[in-house]
Amino acid sequence: MAVSSFSDEEIPPQHQVFINYRGDELRKSFLGFLVKAMRDANINVFTDEIEVKGKDLQNLFSRIEESRVAVAILSKRYTESSWCLDELVKMKERNDQDKLVVIPIFYRLDANNCKRLEGPFGDNFRKLEREYRSEPERIKKWKEALIYIPQKIGLTSAGHRRKTVVSSRIHFMLSSYAPVISSARAYHKQFSVPEITTSVFEPPI
Repeated sequence: MAVSSFSDEEIPPQHQVFINYRGDELRKSFLGFLVKAMRDANINVFTDEIEVKGKDLQNLFSRIEESRVAVAILSKRYTESSWCLDELVKMKERNDQDKLVVIPIFYRLDANNCKRLEGPFGDNFRKLEREYRSEPERIKKWKEALIYIPQKIGLTSAGHRRKTVVSSRIHFMLSSYAPVISSARAYHKQFSVPEITTSVFEPPI
């Protein structure tokens, strides 16, 4: 892990990048590859598998608050999980406050299907919506987050053959956010979230 020096005024983030995702299919493939590549690049990464199972969701909210950047890996099964959607709502709230940069990755998923709640992604959401029909405000926040987050600059992974290319682009994007990740002071004084998230980052040729 990279070691950064901070003044007395600054508190180093315990986790630099929070990864939000759903399912073993990602944990054992794309996610594992991505996490290893980030750590090899000296980027601190947090995934919820690090948390002890059974703990309150508030623990993960705290991890999001400690992070400078969040990566949301949106897959067809993502909307099966109320846990993932609650995390996404928290990420949106932090982004609205200019306290978090959010990078969506569409894993074998069309971004339009995400925004419009179409295909298996939408079907899974509607099943969850029926399950939580007694919590309309919670459902409303989920929908707002699912519309909002995909509007950020995102990357698409069609499958395993492209994961190396996707990984290199993610690294380049994260390296562009390096001052944001490593220093709270740099984050507040040198950058604003709108300036960062409306820029287009491509890997050098």
